[in-house]
Amino acid sequence: MTNYLTLRINAVHARSLFGLMMWRWYCRNGWQPWTLNSWAESNGFPSIPYGKMADIYNGTAGILQREHFEGLGEVNRRLATKEFGAFANARTANAIAGSRAILHKDGQPWSTSDFWACYCGLLEPVEP
Repeated sequence: MTNYLTLRINAVHARSLFGLMMWRWYCRNGWQPWTLNSWAESNGFPSIPYGKMADIYNGTAGILQREHFEGLGEVNRRLATKEFGAFANARTANAIAGSRAILHKDGQPWSTSDFWACYCGLLEPVEP
C-alpha cells in the first residue's frame, strides 16, 4: 500500500524530471521562455505563461492547469507536422522554424496526455 507521503515525494520527483526535460527541450530548440507563448497567442491555442517556465524548469510549478498540457500537446503536434501557422514577429518564426518535437521511441509525437502523464510520474521523461 502506498501512503500519502510517498505519493507526494514521487510527485515532486516527477515534476523535477519533467522540468529538466522541458529545459532541455527549450535549450535544444534555442527557445526563450516566451517563444511558445508568443507562438500560441498568434495562433489561438493555449500555452504556459512564460513567467511560469522557470518554476517548471525547477520542478516547483505545483499543479498545472489542463490548458497548459493542451498547449504543450498542440505545440508538439504542430512541430511534428510542420503546421506552424502565423507568427507575431520574425524572432518567433525563426525560433520555431527549425525546432523539433518530443517523440516516443516509435517516432510518434507526444500528445497532451503524454505531457500530463510525465508531469505526474506515469511516463518517463525522454531526452528531447
